[in-house]
Amino acid sequence: MATQASIDQVQLAYIAYFGRPADPVGLNFWATKLDDNGGDLSAIVAAFGNSQEADDLFGGLTPAETVNTLYNQLFGRDAEPGGLLYWSGELVAGNISKEELALTILNAAQNNDAIIIANKLEVAKKFTDALDTTDEIISYSGGVAGGQARAMLATVDENTNTATFDVDTTIAAMNDPVTDATQAISGNEDNAIAGQTVATDPSGDTLSYAVGAAASNGAAVVN
Repeated sequence: MATQASIDQVQLAYIAYFGRPADPVGLNFWATKLDDNGGDLSAIVAAFGNSQEADDLFGGLTPAETVNTLYNQLFGRDAEPGGLLYWSGELVAGNISKEELALTILNAAQNNDAIIIANKLEVAKKFTDALDTTDEIISYSGGVAGGQARAMLATVDENTNTATFDVDTTIAAMNDPVTDATQAISGNEDNAIAGQTVATDPSGDTLSYAVGAAASNGAAVVN
């Protein structure tokens, strides 16, 4: 079984690149691989940063758009001008690769931003751990389910009580075949979802994730 440190690191990668909690299969695969690689993140950075999911969600953005999208995904706010100029400048200069950007900004979080990341990690862990039946694990696929999980995590901020945060409503909605595909039901906040795109999860599963208002806080990718 993978170490807790590797499990947490993989959850953070899912948050950074995809704005959603890890699925149990992907989490186990990448955490085990991370342990086997002695904690070397290069395989995760390459796979997540170049994944079809990331490209489908955020391909074609300019460096500045990418940085700002990433700030919104991670911290729920636009980048401050100094941060926007610094990170986009580093990207343009080639001092940081597009694959490295998401985790680098996440790891640089300070003050309230760091609290938000810590809260998102706890909620993501709670969500993935709660997928403990075959039906629930299988249900975490497709445009509606991916969008709902992403929308759920987008509601987490520095004031979130992670101990009482409701992940069960989102999981129940994923298992509901009559769930309206235009709405993400998180149990914490309503978030509209519009459209779908086909993506491939880094674990190798082909999935379809929603793109729209709920997905606009997604992976940072520059083409």
